[in-house]
Amino acid sequence: MIETIAAWINYLIAALAAGAAVLAWHLNRRAREIPARMREAIRRTAKEWGAAVPEGGSDELMRVLDNLRAFVETADPERRAELKGFIRGGDGREDAGVARTKALLGLGRVFTEVFPLMGILGTVCALSATAGISDLAARPSREALERVLSLFGTAVSSTIYGLICAVVFMFVFGTLEARLTYSFELVRRYRDLMDKALLIASTGRE
Repeated sequence: MIETIAAWINYLIAALAAGAAVLAWHLNRRAREIPARMREAIRRTAKEWGAAVPEGGSDELMRVLDNLRAFVETADPERRAELKGFIRGGDGREDAGVARTKALLGLGRVFTEVFPLMGILGTVCALSATAGISDLAARPSREALERVLSLFGTAVSSTIYGLICAVVFMFVFGTLEARLTYSFELVRRYRDLMDKALLIASTGRE
């Protein structure tokens, strides 16, 4: 039984690696989609509020958000009337699926932690199966030696595969997290801006 488990550990590591690769592909797509959606939302809001529409990169978007926040925080009665005209039937905030993306990013971290544990499990199972071969001590044979060598090979390969996958996906998900962190901050600042605008437009209070 243990020998069978040890033999299947490498296949399980391969299956987990395939799942992690699919997850990384999806997160990479989200890392491109979220800034694009926020760029469109910020440009739309800037155009409605009469601010300059950015043509540059992400840093320009942050500056536009700062300008829009200044517009909101210094709102006089006339500007409040403009805000009421812009915000209809809700707050108009762009969510961009941030909560789901953060959950998937957390799943990626779990993958990186599971790989070395699976490698250790494969090694332990293979070595345990080796200890269970009683024929080797009582009556050494070529078949018993081949089984032992095969199990040692499984033990070593499980550790190697687990560590390789852990290192590779630690780098992959770490890179994706760095890219997504900026996107999350962009969404947060935009939502804060719309919260402020909604409060002023609805109540006239800052």
